Parts: sequence; C-alpha cells; structure tokens
Amino acid sequence: MLINMLGQSDRKEIKTLTCLVKEPKLIHAQTPVVILLHGLRSNEQDLFTLSNQLPEAFIVVSARAPIQLGDEQYAWYEVDFSTGKPVFNIQQEQRSRNLLFKLIEELREVYKLKGNHVVLAGFSQGGILSYNCGIQKPEMFRGIGIFSGRLQEEIRVGVTSKALQKFPIFIAHGNQDNVLPIDYAKDAKRWLQEHGALVNYYEFNAGHTITALEIQHFNQWLDSIEAVKK
Repeated sequence: MLINMLGQSDRKEIKTLTCLVKEPKLIHAQTPVVILLHGLRSNEQDLFTLSNQLPEAFIVVSARAPIQLGDEQYAWYEVDFSTGKPVFNIQQEQRSRNLLFKLIEELREVYKLKGNHVVLAGFSQGGILSYNCGIQKPEMFRGIGIFSGRLQEEIRVGVTSKALQKFPIFIAHGNQDNVLPIDYAKDAKRWLQEHGALVNYYEFNAGHTITALEIQHFNQWLDSIEAVKK
C-alpha cells in the first residue's frame, strides 16, 4: 500500500499497512520515528491531525488498523462487551501486533534507518496495542506513549522485570474518562514501575480524549528520551 508522503514529492511503497506520513526536512540513519495508532472505529486520519504538533525532527507515521468495521471505521481487533467486561479477539490482536513489528522493519528499510529510534504511541485501543507491542518486544522501541489506554492482564504473562528495566513509557489519562476509567492508568503505572520501567505519568482533568496539554508533555518526553541514547 502507498504511504502519502508530505515531506517529499516521491512515494514509497509500504506493503504492511496503509499509513499517512509527515517527514522532517532532513532524514538520516538516526532520524527518530513516532508511529501513531488510532482508537476503535477510527482511522489513520484521526491522530495524523497531531503531526504538526509533534517535534519537527521526527518522521511521523499514522497507521490504519487492518480490520474494517464500517465506512472509514477500523479496529486493531474486535471486542465483545456483552458480558459487561471487554473480551478481545486474541488472534486478531496478535496479528495486528505482528503487522506493526513488520511495519517497523519496513520503515527502517525504506528510510535506511539504523539503531533504535522508534516510538510507538496510541490512543484508546491504539494505546492498548502500544502497551502490548512495547512490553512484548521493548528492544524494538525507544519507548511507548499511551493515551487513555489500559494494560491487558493477558499480555503481562511471562514479562520479566529484566526486559522492562529502564524502558521509557509515557502515560496520559483523563480523570473524567468514562470509557476507560483512570483506574486502568493507575494500575498500569503501578505494575510497570514494579517491573522496572521508567514511567512518566500524567492525569488530566478531561474525558476520553487527547488534550493540548497532554501533547505538550508528550513532546517534552520525546525530547528527553531521544537525548538519552541506549
């Protein structure tokens, strides 16, 4: 599938997922990348609206989830809420996770990138998948950013403190969120810190959304983790 290139006139073919991309003026082997993952029933256009608010040095990639639910509505995996507790399709989640790992490898090849300079960040279901990718393969990422997400119990099994030692994680969550309540963020913070991760945690007086202040803190975090090379 084609990536829409906003920094240059040429187009590069990406086979893994449909994406929108904003490029910096200068791209080199150490150029950092931030991949944005939208929430349930949204699409790549949603978080791409944030691209002009993120640091100019980054390649910003907004990816479309592979499962179509309706017109311009996509999901990383389907969820059953009939029991009152979300039950997700494990096979679909694993497929989406593997597609994102493959996307990262393709981006490295397309842009001839070296080293570990990829940040995965998502909102709601995209935040959940960012957690899943990050704690399963932290070595693939500079860090992960979570906006209004939750850390699934199923994905924690087998994760060791050694794997997450000093792994940078940004968490932002609204304390008025009635979709994924703030307790999910507090639980994730506690578990991640117990496992050695470097958690930057922020609560905001907001609902299930991303605020301008959250982006401000996220940008500061991006600058800080890029300044400390692994």
